Amino acid sequence: MEDSAFYTAPELEARRSLHEAIGRFVVTFELVVTELRSACRLMLERSGLGLKNQPLANIVLAQVGVAELTDLAEAMYREFRSDDYEGARALESILKRIDMLRRNRNDLIHSAWTLGLPDAQGGIEKIAHSFTFKRDRKKGQTVRKMALRLAKIDKFTAEAKKLQVYAIRFCQSVNQPDLSLADQLGKPV
Repeated sequence: MEDSAFYTAPELEARRSLHEAIGRFVVTFELVVTELRSACRLMLERSGLGLKNQPLANIVLAQVGVAELTDLAEAMYREFRSDDYEGARALESILKRIDMLRRNRNDLIHSAWTLGLPDAQGGIEKIAHSFTFKRDRKKGQTVRKMALRLAKIDKFTAEAKKLQVYAIRFCQSVNQPDLSLADQLGKPV
């Protein structure tokens, strides 16, 4: 690990651990997003909007943010399989979990993080404090403080891994009409 004029060795190690945990979570979450985009592309292709419209589909799907992508995936599935009420309901539940995880991801990557202060022995408790500056129209500038342990970030990563499995199952169900989406999403991970 690099020496620093500003941080002690335990502080550097704590920072490295924090950044690695955030990185694992963000990369795992992006794999979920990739599967959702793939499912939307497959629905367009299976609906007869194949290669002649593929560049348009790729452009539209590439420009859509994650919040809009979850809305798009749900709306597209309801059009794609309009008679599959159980599948749409199961998908809605998964998409809500993805949306919640998106908010957690945004808190992680758009916050200014500081580490706890060294204890008497010079060790650092691996807890990070986030300060998020929000602008509420009625209240003006607000500051939200959040403490986050590595174990919490690891829980986010574990949830993202589960949601990736569900997103893959969503793609498979779209790609294979005989696979019930409700059954696929109802299987435990």
